[in-house]
Amino acid sequence: MAKIQAKVTMSKTFITPTISTVHSILTLLFPHTSVESVSKQSLEPAYLATYADESDHLVAVCACDIEFAANVSSALSMKQPAMAHEAIQAGKLDSELHYNLYEIMGLYTELLTDKSSPKIHLRNLYQEDEIPENVSEFLNVNDASIFCADLPIYGSGIFEFTIA
Repeated sequence: MAKIQAKVTMSKTFITPTISTVHSILTLLFPHTSVESVSKQSLEPAYLATYADESDHLVAVCACDIEFAANVSSALSMKQPAMAHEAIQAGKLDSELHYNLYEIMGLYTELLTDKSSPKIHLRNLYQEDEIPENVSEFLNVNDASIFCADLPIYGSGIFEFTIA
């Protein structure tokens, strides 16, 4: 398993997503989606996306529970909600849903930058059992931005952003 270089200092260069920016991106894809901020809680990540700068230094992570992963990835390809529920029961996404989640996490780079920010990219999308130790330290930290998205017909799920 490859190790990721991680900066442990907080960056002022990257943007912490807000409820407004998250809602704006999600409703472009999924109209009528509601998003709310969630108070601090311990997220059990099923998937974790890492974002890196041009030097391949970790700049942010986005972790999500299986419900968020299954619901948004099923909704993206307009699969029946039963497919999302099957993935939730199995605790993991099939290859098509995994690809869809990767695409959504790639769009999230827009939430982390503005015109003055350096370029970043989605570096990797890990399943729960693949998350490297030096990345897991960014989970459940005090300054994480935590959201709950509710997609009509599919259901809700939780995800969090942490700027490295």
